[in-house]
Amino acid sequence: MAGGWSRRSNHGTMAERVAATRRNAEGSAEAVEQNGTPVVEQSEERGRPSSPRTPEVTPPDLKHCWYAGPHGRQAALLLAWRQASPGAAWEGNIAVAAPDGDGWAIVTMWVGASMLRPATGQG
Repeated sequence: MAGGWSRRSNHGTMAERVAATRRNAEGSAEAVEQNGTPVVEQSEERGRPSSPRTPEVTPPDLKHCWYAGPHGRQAALLLAWRQASPGAAWEGNIAVAAPDGDGWAIVTMWVGASMLRPATGQG
């Protein structure tokens, strides 16, 4: 079959690969040298070095929202809020899809709070 649907026996099934990934994640301790540099560990498969482990970072507080823009209501991610000056209207920094030549691109922009609605329910 074309399009990546054929089974590649040398890689195992998806279930086998997921199980192996979970085993590796559960069985490996996060080792970091005293100076904070991530340690490169040997991969159990093929004896190659695996990618360095870095401390977990808390992701930013992103919120799904609806953006009422020139292409109708679109799903967006609210990245941040700002108020340019005291008493000024609030603006939200969003990431949203926008037309780009033959397709769509993800753009970030500041828009007025009145153009945003929470993504709970139908908005």
